[in-house]
Amino acid sequence: VDCSIVFNGQVIVARGGDIHRGTTSGSFTSLTTGLGTATRAYDFEKFNFNGTDKLIIATGHSPAQIIDSSFSVDVVNATGGGTAPSNPKFVKAFQNHMFYAGATNSQEVIFSVPFAEDNFTSASGAGSFRVDSTVVGLKVFRNELIVFCETRIFKLSGSSSSNFAVADVTRDIGCINGDTIQEFAGDLIFLGPDGLRTIAGTARIGDVELGTISSNVQSLFDENISNATAFDSVVIPEKTQYRLFFSKDAGSESLTEGIICVLKGGSGGQSNYEFSRIKGIKPACTDTFITSGDVLALHGGFDGYVYRQEEGATFDGSAINGKYRSP
Repeated sequence: VDCSIVFNGQVIVARGGDIHRGTTSGSFTSLTTGLGTATRAYDFEKFNFNGTDKLIIATGHSPAQIIDSSFSVDVVNATGGGTAPSNPKFVKAFQNHMFYAGATNSQEVIFSVPFAEDNFTSASGAGSFRVDSTVVGLKVFRNELIVFCETRIFKLSGSSSSNFAVADVTRDIGCINGDTIQEFAGDLIFLGPDGLRTIAGTARIGDVELGTISSNVQSLFDENISNATAFDSVVIPEKTQYRLFFSKDAGSESLTEGIICVLKGGSGGQSNYEFSRIKGIKPACTDTFITSGDVLALHGGFDGYVYRQEEGATFDGSAINGKYRSP
Protein backbone atom coordinates (compact mmCIF):
# COMPACT_ATOMS: atom_id res chain seq x y z
CA VAL A 1 0.00 0.00 0.00
CA ASP A 2 1.53 3.32 -1.11
CA CYS A 3 -0.72 5.56 1.00
CA SER A 4 -3.56 5.17 3.52
CA ILE A 5 -5.12 8.55 4.30
CA VAL A 6 -8.26 9.48 6.20
CA PHE A 7 -10.06 12.18 4.18
CA ASN A 8 -13.66 13.40 4.29
CA GLY A 9 -14.87 10.41 6.26
CA GLN A 10 -13.29 7.80 4.02
CA VAL A 11 -9.93 6.11 3.58
CA ILE A 12 -7.90 7.01 0.49
CA VAL A 13 -5.67 4.07 -0.47
CA ALA A 14 -3.13 3.73 -3.27
CA ARG A 15 -1.61 0.54 -4.57
CA GLY A 16 0.04 -0.43 -7.83
CA GLY A 17 -0.36 3.04 -9.33
CA ASP A 18 -4.12 3.21 -8.64
CA ILE A 19 -5.92 5.33 -6.02
CA HIS A 20 -9.17 4.20 -4.39
CA ARG A 21 -11.52 5.41 -1.67
CA GLY A 22 -13.35 3.19 0.77
CA THR A 23 -14.69 2.61 4.24
CA THR A 24 -13.72 0.40 7.15
CA SER A 25 -16.05 -2.27 5.74
CA GLY A 26 -13.48 -2.96 3.02
CA SER A 27 -15.55 -1.74 0.07
CA PHE A 28 -13.47 0.45 -2.27
CA THR A 29 -14.18 2.59 -5.34
CA SER A 30 -11.54 3.49 -7.91
CA LEU A 31 -10.65 7.19 -8.21
CA THR A 32 -7.78 7.17 -10.72
CA THR A 33 -5.50 4.58 -12.29
CA GLY A 34 -2.28 4.21 -14.27
CA LEU A 35 -0.01 6.40 -12.14
CA GLY A 36 2.95 4.05 -12.51
CA THR A 37 5.00 1.91 -10.16
CA ALA A 38 5.70 3.44 -6.77
CA THR A 39 9.24 3.60 -5.45
CA ARG A 40 8.31 5.13 -2.09
CA ALA A 41 5.31 5.93 0.10
CA TYR A 42 3.25 8.81 -1.30
CA ASP A 43 3.47 12.18 0.44
CA PHE A 44 0.25 14.15 0.92
CA GLU A 45 -1.31 17.31 2.32
CA LYS A 46 -4.87 18.20 3.34
CA PHE A 47 -5.71 21.83 2.62
CA ASN A 48 -8.45 24.34 1.85
CA PHE A 49 -7.61 27.32 -0.35
CA ASN A 50 -11.09 28.15 -1.72
CA GLY A 51 -13.67 26.90 0.79
CA THR A 52 -13.45 23.29 -0.42
CA ASP A 53 -11.49 20.66 1.51
CA LYS A 54 -8.92 19.00 -0.73
CA LEU A 55 -6.22 16.38 -0.58
CA ILE A 56 -3.09 16.59 -2.72
CA ILE A 57 -0.90 13.52 -3.24
CA ALA A 58 2.68 13.53 -4.52
CA THR A 59 3.58 10.14 -5.93
CA GLY A 60 7.11 10.82 -7.13
CA HIS A 61 6.45 9.10 -10.46
CA SER A 62 3.50 11.03 -11.88
CA PRO A 63 2.03 14.56 -11.65
CA ALA A 64 0.61 15.42 -8.25
CA GLN A 65 -3.03 14.38 -7.84
CA ILE A 66 -5.76 16.57 -6.26
CA ILE A 67 -8.86 15.00 -4.70
CA ASP A 68 -11.69 17.29 -3.55
CA SER A 69 -14.42 16.66 -0.98
CA SER A 70 -16.69 15.10 -3.62
CA PHE A 71 -13.80 12.76 -4.55
CA SER A 72 -13.30 14.26 -7.98
CA VAL A 73 -9.68 13.96 -9.12
CA ASP A 74 -7.63 16.62 -10.88
CA VAL A 75 -3.99 16.67 -11.97
CA VAL A 76 -1.42 19.37 -11.21
CA ASN A 77 -0.43 20.34 -14.76
CA ALA A 78 -0.18 24.16 -14.58
CA THR A 79 -3.75 24.77 -15.71
CA GLY A 80 -3.47 28.32 -14.33
CA GLY A 81 -0.17 29.04 -16.08
CA GLY A 82 3.57 28.56 -15.75
CA THR A 83 5.29 25.19 -15.59
CA ALA A 84 4.15 22.49 -13.17
CA PRO A 85 6.72 20.49 -11.17
CA SER A 86 7.50 17.18 -12.85
CA ASN A 87 6.60 14.16 -10.70
CA PRO A 88 7.22 15.72 -7.26
CA LYS A 89 7.86 13.49 -4.24
CA PHE A 90 6.96 15.98 -1.50
CA VAL A 91 4.16 18.51 -1.06
CA LYS A 92 3.13 20.92 1.72
CA ALA A 93 0.85 23.97 1.99
CA PHE A 94 2.51 27.04 3.54
CA GLN A 95 1.30 30.66 3.68
CA ASN A 96 -1.49 29.79 1.20
CA HIS A 97 1.02 28.58 -1.42
CA MET A 98 1.52 24.93 -2.35
CA PHE A 99 5.15 23.85 -2.14
CA TYR A 100 6.55 20.95 -4.16
CA ALA A 101 9.96 19.25 -3.92
CA GLY A 102 11.73 16.15 -5.19
CA ALA A 103 10.83 16.84 -8.82
CA THR A 104 13.29 17.04 -11.76
CA ASN A 105 15.87 18.89 -9.67
CA SER A 106 16.19 17.12 -6.31
CA GLN A 107 17.54 20.30 -4.68
CA GLU A 108 14.78 22.64 -5.88
CA VAL A 109 11.58 23.65 -4.08
CA ILE A 110 8.79 25.07 -6.28
CA PHE A 111 5.79 27.01 -4.98
CA SER A 112 2.49 27.96 -6.59
CA VAL A 113 0.55 31.20 -6.80
CA PRO A 114 -1.30 32.04 -3.54
CA PHE A 115 -4.56 30.09 -3.14
CA ALA A 116 -3.97 28.22 -6.44
CA GLU A 117 -2.13 24.93 -6.18
CA ASP A 118 -2.12 24.49 -9.99
CA ASN A 119 -0.90 27.95 -11.07
CA PHE A 120 2.84 28.56 -11.40
CA THR A 121 2.86 32.03 -13.00
CA SER A 122 5.83 33.88 -11.52
CA ALA A 123 4.25 37.31 -12.12
CA SER A 124 1.32 36.27 -9.91
CA GLY A 125 3.41 35.11 -6.95
CA ALA A 126 4.76 31.68 -7.87
CA GLY A 127 8.46 30.88 -7.73
CA SER A 128 11.19 28.50 -6.61
CA PHE A 129 14.40 28.31 -4.63
CA ARG A 130 17.29 25.89 -4.43
CA VAL A 131 19.31 24.43 -1.58
CA ASP A 132 22.65 22.63 -1.76
CA SER A 133 21.55 19.15 -0.67
CA THR A 134 18.92 16.66 -1.86
CA VAL A 135 15.52 17.39 -0.31
CA VAL A 136 14.01 14.44 1.59
CA GLY A 137 10.99 16.10 3.22
CA LEU A 138 9.00 19.27 3.96
CA LYS A 139 7.19 20.20 7.18
CA VAL A 140 5.47 23.36 8.39
CA PHE A 141 6.44 24.31 11.95
CA ARG A 142 5.72 27.56 13.84
CA ASN A 143 5.12 29.77 10.81
CA GLU A 144 8.13 28.41 8.96
CA LEU A 145 8.58 25.76 6.31
CA ILE A 146 11.34 23.37 7.36
CA VAL A 147 13.19 21.85 4.40
CA PHE A 148 14.88 18.59 5.40
CA CYS A 149 17.76 17.44 3.21
CA GLU A 150 20.16 14.51 3.21
CA THR A 151 23.00 16.48 4.80
CA ARG A 152 21.49 19.83 5.82
CA ILE A 153 18.29 21.41 7.13
CA PHE A 154 16.87 24.80 6.08
CA LYS A 155 13.91 26.97 7.04
CA LEU A 156 11.81 29.27 4.90
CA SER A 157 10.17 32.29 6.52
CA GLY A 158 7.99 35.05 5.11
CA SER A 159 4.48 35.25 3.71
CA SER A 160 4.83 35.67 -0.06
CA SER A 161 7.27 35.56 -2.96
CA SER A 162 8.21 39.16 -2.19
CA ASN A 163 9.65 38.35 1.24
CA PHE A 164 10.29 34.59 1.38
CA ALA A 165 13.77 34.02 2.84
CA VAL A 166 15.75 30.80 3.21
CA ALA A 167 18.12 30.36 6.17
CA ASP A 168 20.22 27.51 7.53
CA VAL A 169 19.00 25.53 10.51
CA THR A 170 22.12 23.35 10.36
CA ARG A 171 24.68 22.44 7.74
CA ASP A 172 26.03 19.55 9.78
CA ILE A 173 23.04 17.23 10.25
CA GLY A 174 20.53 15.90 7.75
CA CYS A 175 17.49 13.63 7.78
CA ILE A 176 17.79 9.99 6.74
CA ASN A 177 14.21 9.66 5.53
CA GLY A 178 11.35 12.16 5.24
CA ASP A 179 8.79 9.59 6.37
CA THR A 180 10.26 9.85 9.88
CA ILE A 181 9.38 13.56 10.24
CA GLN A 182 6.48 14.21 12.61
CA GLU A 183 5.21 17.00 14.83
CA PHE A 184 5.36 15.54 18.30
CA ALA A 185 4.83 17.09 21.73
CA GLY A 186 5.33 20.62 20.43
CA ASP A 187 8.51 19.81 18.48
CA LEU A 188 9.47 18.36 15.12
CA ILE A 189 11.07 14.94 15.47
CA PHE A 190 13.06 13.20 12.73
CA LEU A 191 15.60 10.45 12.19
CA GLY A 192 19.14 11.70 11.76
CA PRO A 193 22.22 9.60 11.05
CA ASP A 194 22.86 9.26 14.79
CA GLY A 195 19.31 8.61 15.98
CA LEU A 196 16.22 10.67 16.78
CA ARG A 197 16.54 14.45 16.89
CA THR A 198 14.17 17.37 17.46
CA ILE A 199 13.99 20.85 16.08
CA ALA A 200 12.85 22.86 19.06
CA GLY A 201 11.90 26.50 19.18
CA THR A 202 13.73 28.23 22.02
CA ALA A 203 12.56 31.11 24.18
CA ARG A 204 14.02 33.56 21.66
CA ILE A 205 11.58 34.08 18.78
CA GLY A 206 12.98 32.83 15.51
CA ASP A 207 15.81 30.87 17.15
CA VAL A 208 16.10 27.15 16.62
CA GLU A 209 18.06 24.47 18.42
CA LEU A 210 18.73 20.87 17.48
CA GLY A 211 18.76 18.17 20.11
CA THR A 212 19.56 14.46 20.16
CA ILE A 213 17.03 12.59 22.29
CA SER A 214 17.89 8.93 21.76
CA SER A 215 21.53 8.69 22.89
CA ASN A 216 20.59 6.54 25.90
CA VAL A 217 19.18 3.86 23.58
CA GLN A 218 21.65 4.36 20.74
CA SER A 219 22.19 0.61 20.29
CA LEU A 220 18.58 0.21 19.11
CA PHE A 221 19.23 2.66 16.27
CA ASP A 222 22.66 1.28 15.41
CA GLU A 223 21.10 -2.16 14.98
CA ASN A 224 18.43 -0.95 12.55
CA ILE A 225 19.44 2.19 10.66
CA SER A 226 22.18 0.61 8.56
CA ASN A 227 20.21 -2.37 7.26
CA ALA A 228 16.66 -0.99 7.04
CA THR A 229 15.36 -0.46 3.50
CA ALA A 230 12.30 1.61 4.48
CA PHE A 231 11.30 3.79 7.39
CA ASP A 232 7.91 4.99 8.54
CA SER A 233 6.45 6.74 11.57
CA VAL A 234 3.19 7.69 13.19
CA VAL A 235 2.12 9.78 16.20
CA ILE A 236 -0.49 8.62 18.73
CA PRO A 237 -1.61 11.97 20.23
CA GLU A 238 -3.55 10.76 23.26
CA LYS A 239 -0.55 8.72 24.42
CA THR A 240 2.04 11.35 23.44
CA GLN A 241 3.76 8.59 21.48
CA TYR A 242 5.96 8.70 18.41
CA ARG A 243 6.36 5.32 16.72
CA LEU A 244 9.19 4.63 14.30
CA PHE A 245 9.36 1.47 12.19
CA PHE A 246 12.38 -0.10 10.46
CA SER A 247 11.42 -2.33 7.52
CA LYS A 248 13.74 -4.69 5.68
CA ASP A 249 13.07 -6.18 2.25
CA ALA A 250 13.81 -9.73 3.35
CA GLY A 251 12.38 -9.40 6.83
CA SER A 252 9.01 -10.86 7.75
CA GLU A 253 6.37 -8.77 9.48
CA SER A 254 6.72 -10.77 12.69
CA LEU A 255 10.43 -9.92 12.91
CA THR A 256 10.14 -6.24 11.91
CA GLU A 257 11.23 -3.96 14.72
CA GLY A 258 10.29 -0.46 15.71
CA ILE A 259 10.72 2.00 18.53
CA ILE A 260 8.17 3.85 20.65
CA CYS A 261 9.23 7.23 21.98
CA VAL A 262 7.16 8.74 24.81
CA LEU A 263 7.49 12.15 26.43
CA LYS A 264 6.78 11.95 30.16
CA GLY A 265 6.92 14.50 32.92
CA GLY A 266 9.70 14.04 35.45
CA SER A 267 10.62 15.51 38.78
CA GLY A 268 10.83 19.27 39.05
CA GLY A 269 8.64 19.73 35.99
CA GLN A 270 11.37 18.39 33.68
CA SER A 271 10.04 16.23 30.82
CA ASN A 272 12.00 13.20 29.66
CA TYR A 273 11.92 10.97 26.61
CA GLU A 274 11.46 7.26 27.27
CA PHE A 275 11.78 4.43 24.75
CA SER A 276 10.61 0.89 24.18
CA ARG A 277 11.07 -1.64 21.40
CA ILE A 278 8.12 -2.99 19.38
CA LYS A 279 8.02 -5.94 17.04
CA GLY A 280 5.54 -7.29 14.49
CA ILE A 281 4.37 -4.20 12.55
CA LYS A 282 5.74 -3.58 9.03
CA PRO A 283 4.02 -0.47 7.62
CA ALA A 284 4.53 0.88 4.12
CA CYS A 285 2.65 4.13 4.92
CA THR A 286 0.80 5.76 7.82
CA ASP A 287 -1.68 8.46 8.78
CA THR A 288 -3.22 9.79 12.00
CA PHE A 289 -6.54 11.64 12.00
CA ILE A 290 -8.71 12.95 14.84
CA THR A 291 -12.48 13.09 14.29
CA SER A 292 -14.98 13.93 17.04
CA GLY A 293 -12.37 13.10 19.66
CA ASP A 294 -11.66 9.68 18.14
CA VAL A 295 -8.07 9.10 16.99
CA LEU A 296 -7.63 7.00 13.85
CA ALA A 297 -4.08 5.68 13.48
CA LEU A 298 -3.77 3.77 10.21
CA HIS A 299 -1.00 2.02 8.38
CA GLY A 300 -0.92 0.33 5.02
CA GLY A 301 1.04 -2.89 4.90
CA PHE A 302 3.33 -4.41 2.29
CA ASP A 303 0.68 -7.16 2.04
CA GLY A 304 -1.91 -4.82 0.47
CA TYR A 305 -4.08 -4.46 3.58
CA VAL A 306 -4.89 -1.35 5.62
CA TYR A 307 -4.73 -1.73 9.39
CA ARG A 308 -5.97 0.41 12.28
CA GLN A 309 -3.72 0.65 15.31
CA GLU A 310 -5.02 1.24 18.84
CA GLU A 311 -8.21 -0.76 18.21
CA GLY A 312 -9.32 -3.96 19.93
CA ALA A 313 -7.53 -6.19 22.42
CA THR A 314 -5.58 -8.42 20.02
CA PHE A 315 -2.80 -8.03 17.49
CA ASP A 316 -4.71 -8.67 14.24
CA GLY A 317 -6.44 -11.57 15.95
CA SER A 318 -3.41 -12.86 17.86
CA ALA A 319 -2.58 -12.39 21.52
CA ILE A 320 -0.40 -9.38 22.28
CA ASN A 321 2.95 -10.28 23.83
CA GLY A 322 4.79 -7.73 25.92
CA LYS A 323 7.73 -7.36 28.27
CA TYR A 324 8.49 -4.70 30.87
CA ARG A 325 11.85 -4.05 32.47
CA SER A 326 12.11 -1.50 35.24
CA PRO A 327 15.06 0.94 35.44
